Amino acid sequence: MPDDENINARFIKIPSMFYSDLTNEPFKTCIHCNKDLLRPGTLYMIEKAFVQTQPHRTRSTILEYAMCYDCWQKTQKTLSKESLQRINAYFAEHVDLGKRYETFQHETDFNAWVQHCLVTGEDVDEMQEFQVACQCDGEYMALHHFPYLLSGSVADELMELLSAQTLDELDDFKRRLTTPSPDLEELFGKKKPLFV
Repeated sequence: MPDDENINARFIKIPSMFYSDLTNEPFKTCIHCNKDLLRPGTLYMIEKAFVQTQPHRTRSTILEYAMCYDCWQKTQKTLSKESLQRINAYFAEHVDLGKRYETFQHETDFNAWVQHCLVTGEDVDEMQEFQVACQCDGEYMALHHFPYLLSGSVADELMELLSAQTLDELDDFKRRLTTPSPDLEELFGKKKPLFV
């Protein structure tokens, strides 16, 4: 993701979609360092992966975590240079973040930001799997390049771009996570966090 220079982020209270399914409350601590995330001025990322049934669109969370920005940056540095270059090239080719920001900069309903896949434009209601990510400051979520949604098929394409070293790093990280729904353990085993 690019730097946020020249982007005026707006903030809203964190929507329940980005709450922890384990507690039904906002994430309170960083998964790595246990930093208090709800303290004002604490920047952090949230990522969640969902599976949903059709046609009723019942959603279940497969994977979720919150990570302070310092730990997120350190984690990104553990990914191989090759993987990061491929991911950046993929987004440069498929996404115009400047245009997206222009489209949504006055949109206050966060649902508009996560209604369609960032890459394909596919409607979330048509997906069986998808992942969402947002950036937060304390009790508030930023609206700028984040939040965004990636379809399951795009997440799979991104996984194919990753080196064996990076896949190993993601597997190591995932061992610290738990799935909010034990019924989804098999899907949890196949899903990886993206850190993008």
